[in-house]
Amino acid sequence: MKNNLLFIDHEIPNYDQNAGSRTNYMYIKLFVEMGLSVTLIGANFIEAEPYTSEFRSIGVKVLTGKLFSRLWPLWFRIFAGKFDYVFFNKPDPTNLFISYVERFSKAKTLYQCHDLHYLRLLRQYEIDGNNKVLVNSQAMEQLETDIIQRIDIFLTFSHFEKEIVGRKFPGKPSEAIPLYFYDVLNPPIVDFSARKGLLYVGGFLHNPNIDAVLWFSREVFPEIKKSIPDIVFYVAGSHPPAEIRDLDGDGVQVLGYLTDQELEDLYRKVRLAVIPLRFGAGVKGKTMEAIHYSIPIVSTNIGIEGIGLEKIVPPTDSPKAFSNRVIELYNDESALKESSFQLHRYAEQNLTKDATKIKMAEILKL
Repeated sequence: MKNNLLFIDHEIPNYDQNAGSRTNYMYIKLFVEMGLSVTLIGANFIEAEPYTSEFRSIGVKVLTGKLFSRLWPLWFRIFAGKFDYVFFNKPDPTNLFISYVERFSKAKTLYQCHDLHYLRLLRQYEIDGNNKVLVNSQAMEQLETDIIQRIDIFLTFSHFEKEIVGRKFPGKPSEAIPLYFYDVLNPPIVDFSARKGLLYVGGFLHNPNIDAVLWFSREVFPEIKKSIPDIVFYVAGSHPPAEIRDLDGDGVQVLGYLTDQELEDLYRKVRLAVIPLRFGAGVKGKTMEAIHYSIPIVSTNIGIEGIGLEKIVPPTDSPKAFSNRVIELYNDESALKESSFQLHRYAEQNLTKDATKIKMAEILKL
């Protein structure tokens, strides 16, 4: 049986810090449950805790530390040949290691595209007009093109990005897989009477999250407060910069990093999740998490792109349309219940662990 898998990320997944790490944590655990022997490399070689110990506790071999940071080329020469699969994540670590895999291994290579970086940067340029961002987008497109040409299977969470890659690379095997998946799904919400407030979740080392919160707080939220004076906008996410922290007050609560339990408690008290992203790419963890909790969503097009959610969450991109949609939905308990039910049904059809396990077994031909 083919069962040795090398999983490469830019760091040991800090699963409670950002969506990409949470996704990789889910998939690594899934591979272990599927009977694969998993070796994990974080390209910064930092032995981050408690994450490293937790991966080791479930049987994952984790390669980190100063010694490995110096000797990894030798390690690839000696050990790369034993792997049946190499699971790459993100452009920079893939670019660092792929030539060693090509030289010293016959493994099937998979590139898990968390988002097309060049597309995210291009959309940022269209918002801010910064020429440096455009140059970075062009460089990233060249890098991502090289990677996709070299790997065996392209994986994406977004049907929209699967179509883009299909047009640019006809014949390249590609699959759309879930960003998040769950053992147990939360039931639809049947009583919103005690729920109050709006919630945005996002790590602030990611520029789209900074822009989204600033735009919503300045351009959208004031109009909402005119109609719902006591409403609160909760902003949860690690590493908020000063410009985000300075928003705190007048109905905005900047909470910073929350533990998984604290975040779950917040999801169970708010009435709506808002996803006012103006640029970005890929599927958004905050969107999938809101679906998991059956929380009604108001979002821009970017926030729900690639997952077929438009009929349940009609996208709104202008400040006026966004504020009107929030006010309308927030005050309509019947509409809130119906939206919650539809999101739960979507989760049942798309976000279960069992279905994801079957999908990955087909991709890996296990």
